Amino acid sequence: MTTYQHPQGHVFYRKMNHARPMIARGEGVYLVDTDGKRYLDGSGGPLVVNVGHGREEVIAAMHHQAQAAAYVHAIMFTSDPLERYAAALAEIVPVADPRFFFLSSGSEVVEAAIKFARQVQMARSRMGRDMVICRALSYHGMTLGALSVSGRPGLRTPLPRPR
Repeated sequence: MTTYQHPQGHVFYRKMNHARPMIARGEGVYLVDTDGKRYLDGSGGPLVVNVGHGREEVIAAMHHQAQAAAYVHAIMFTSDPLERYAAALAEIVPVADPRFFFLSSGSEVVEAAIKFARQVQMARSRMGRDMVICRALSYHGMTLGALSVSGRPGLRTPLPRPR
């Protein structure tokens, strides 16, 4: 089996001493390496690829959108898929006249939530309310802000201690 590990190659891996199989493709809930060995994708599903790999309808939708516009910046523009998705969500959430703030990752969501909570407290002149509570062994992402509220001390030990 071909595996890749630092310092072989030019990728700086998060964990240096872990050899990685080279994945050639995904098939539904499985990843397949270059030798044909199949792996149940236990990490991609809940984190990024919860619809599975190689789904033709997802590929077609991505292809269609990439032909129209690969990305539009939310500060300056909107798009029909975004507006339709927000309208569909608005029909099912139990909030009157909801507004949605779309982000690209869970880490971004955690960062935005921390900033929003801080802004609310500052607007209330409650500057001392700066503690964030998290569950033991919780994971909220790999950005500095998300790690600072993680309940996994090993992930945040080498980082500045939050207040």
